[in-house]
Amino acid sequence: MSMDTSKARPEVGSFLYTSWGYDQTNITFYRVVGFTPSGKSLKVVEVMTYREPMGSQERVTPSDTPTVYRRWNAERTDMVETVAQPFNVLWKPDRGYTTIAGHGAWKWDGRPEYATAPGWGH
Repeated sequence: MSMDTSKARPEVGSFLYTSWGYDQTNITFYRVVGFTPSGKSLKVVEVMTYREPMGSQERVTPSDTPTVYRRWNAERTDMVETVAQPFNVLWKPDRGYTTIAGHGAWKWDGRPEYATAPGWGH
């Protein structure tokens, strides 16, 4: 993992990432879009990921575009798209990271991360 180990609060426009999975590695990126009025929490939004296939793994980096979720709507019999919305996460300055969806989220240092390629996990 290539995490930024400084404990300073991330700047607006910087990225956080989580690395998670069982028998495979998944990477999710989040862009810092602001802070709460108290300054203790970050406002983040999940962003799309650029993926470069490399056999059984992918080199991944974040984009500036919020993630678009697509799901089937059985009532309307079509696909529905929802764009990710910002949400708040508490920054832990004593540790230099936060938690998103139960996973540690660290400041991204600008170097590519590596994830398991499709078809190679379970």
